[in-house]
Amino acid sequence: MNKFLMVLCGVVTAAVISGCCMMLDEAAQPKIQQIVERHQQQVNRAEELNILCGKAWVPVYIKGQEGVDGKNAITLPANVTAYVEFKRDGKITGFAGVNVFNGSFAVTAPNRLRFGALVSTLQAGPHLDYEMLFMAQLNDVDHFEINKAGEIEFMKRNMLMMRCKSVDLKKIVRKSAPKAMTPVPPEVNGKVTEKSAAPKKSNPALPTVEKSKIK
Repeated sequence: MNKFLMVLCGVVTAAVISGCCMMLDEAAQPKIQQIVERHQQQVNRAEELNILCGKAWVPVYIKGQEGVDGKNAITLPANVTAYVEFKRDGKITGFAGVNVFNGSFAVTAPNRLRFGALVSTLQAGPHLDYEMLFMAQLNDVDHFEINKAGEIEFMKRNMLMMRCKSVDLKKIVRKSAPKAMTPVPPEVNGKVTEKSAAPKKSNPALPTVEKSKIK
C-alpha cells in the first residue's frame, strides 16, 4: 500500500512539474513577442521621422569641399541646388548636383541612421566633382544630430560628414542635369570648309621617267 502511495505521489509530482514548465513556456512567448514588437517600433521611429521628413535638406557644408589648403574649393553655383529628401515610407530621394538619386533608409535607434544602396542617373555635367563628394560622404553617415541653428549634421562616429539646412519642398526645383554637349567646330561663311587634296606621293622604289617635250 505504501509503495502504491509513493508511486502515486511521484506521478502527481511529475505532472505538476510538467504543467509548471508548460506554463513557463507559455508565459515566455509573450515576452519574446514584446521584444520583436519593440524592435519593430525602433525601426523608423516616429520621433526621428518627424525631424527628417516633410522638408528638403540642402547642404551648407560637405567634408572635403574646402579643397587642399583652402584652394580648389568644390562648390555649386547659386542656380544649382543639391538636396536630400526623406519620406515616411523609408525612401530617400534627392539631387546631387548633376544626377537625381534615390534609395532607402532606416532609423534603427534614437538618431541612428542607415542608408541602403543609393542609385542615381548617369548623366554627365560640369559639377561631377561636387556630386562624387556629396554621394561619398552621404554613404558613410551612421547617425545625425540637430544643432542649435536647427541644421542637421550627418555624422560618422564623431566626424561631421555633411551639414544641411532645411528648405521648404515647394521651393526646391526638381530638374534634370543638362546633358553634356560635344563641341562643334565653327563654320566659315556658313559653309563647311573642304579639306584640300593631299598631293600624291611617288613610290621611291620605282624609276622616275621624265616626259620629253614634243616639238
